[in-house]
Amino acid sequence: MEPRIEANRERCHGPRKRKANVQMELKTEMKSIAQSLLQLHKEDQTFLSTKAIDAGLGFLDKYGIAIFTGKAGSGKTSNAKEVMKLMQDREEKVLVMKISDPTKWDSCVNPEVKSVVLLDDILGKTNVNESKLSADVDIWNTIFACIRKGDVKVLMTIRSNILSEALNDLGMSDLFKKEHIIDLSSKAFQLTNENKRDMFDRHCRANNITICEDENQENYKSDECLDKCVEVKLSDFTVKDIIFSDPFFGFPQSCFMFCRERKYTQLGACYFNHPTESMVQQLEKMRRFGDRNERISFCLLVYVLLNDSVHLDNLNMCMVNRITDGLRLEHEVKRFDLDDAVKDLRFTYLIQVGHSDIFEFRHQTVLEAVAIACANQIPNLVLELCSMDFIHEFIRTQGYKNKTGEVTVKLKMTHTYFLLIDLLQNFRMINVGL
Repeated sequence: MEPRIEANRERCHGPRKRKANVQMELKTEMKSIAQSLLQLHKEDQTFLSTKAIDAGLGFLDKYGIAIFTGKAGSGKTSNAKEVMKLMQDREEKVLVMKISDPTKWDSCVNPEVKSVVLLDDILGKTNVNESKLSADVDIWNTIFACIRKGDVKVLMTIRSNILSEALNDLGMSDLFKKEHIIDLSSKAFQLTNENKRDMFDRHCRANNITICEDENQENYKSDECLDKCVEVKLSDFTVKDIIFSDPFFGFPQSCFMFCRERKYTQLGACYFNHPTESMVQQLEKMRRFGDRNERISFCLLVYVLLNDSVHLDNLNMCMVNRITDGLRLEHEVKRFDLDDAVKDLRFTYLIQVGHSDIFEFRHQTVLEAVAIACANQIPNLVLELCSMDFIHEFIRTQGYKNKTGEVTVKLKMTHTYFLLIDLLQNFRMINVGL
């Protein structure tokens, strides 16, 4: 009888125990990612605290939620991380967590435990993800109920174009009230010229760039400055042009890319006027005219675009080979080539997830530039390998008119036809499976 009783117990309690183990592993992973992000943030000497931080802390105390919004690269996630850090400094026992998929909320968050949860790019990374939006309708009420109990505080980051479009569907939820929103592009919270100069100076100090009074001392256009060991000199005149610019994506991200990547530094103030175009052009040069290592780096960026990340211990080499074939890379790419590419792209284009060997795009503006570069040159390859999430968020027909702030991959009629055939085949396979 005992073996039979034990078997019955396993049938009854085994699935529940396995589910609990999976939830525990997921919760541990979310905490680890948050702690790693906070550690990197604490080590960042370029972050500038502004009145948006005080507002974020005040909103959490008053409402239990603060929603940072603004255009791409305006500092939404950096500000949210700073508020999270300050909340943790205030109460050592508070639990911090980062969640990118709201469907994981119930598995990760205990409403009885004091927590600060960061919901990052929660409605879509670049454009509204309609499938995610419709699937998450009931979740917002659950999150708001947790907040009202008092122990859970929530920080959200949502790009302004996504929020304005999604509010038609989410306006009825108490979570997305106007008084919960901190718009970094608004007059109340936008960076002043003094803020921008302070921020730019910090990035310059961190990247061996000095500011001089004499224009004749400038050397930033010289090819010698591509070597990061060489000190770059910018004149006050050039810096003023940069400070008074209004880049398409936010000033904080533009500062980072300009100072970190010397090929962008060479462009001077022009980079701040056209940062997205500059990045796309740089990626095009990497693909077309770069040496073997640079072209492998471009292949890796395409891989990350199509997979959301690259897991070095779990690479899909079949996909890597399809990408290298599509880009006509003559030599076979080995695993160690991709390891080297990650090292070259780290910090500027890619960032490590927690303490794992998983890397993802450092910022959504990088993802968008790679998507545009791919759409221009290898649309067939993108369609063949991309995920359904990518299709929902980025793929549009040729006649589609972009909404403000949207970045899309537009298909010609022939590509649209093949995509439709592929989707229908997948639909039939799903139905057969059911």
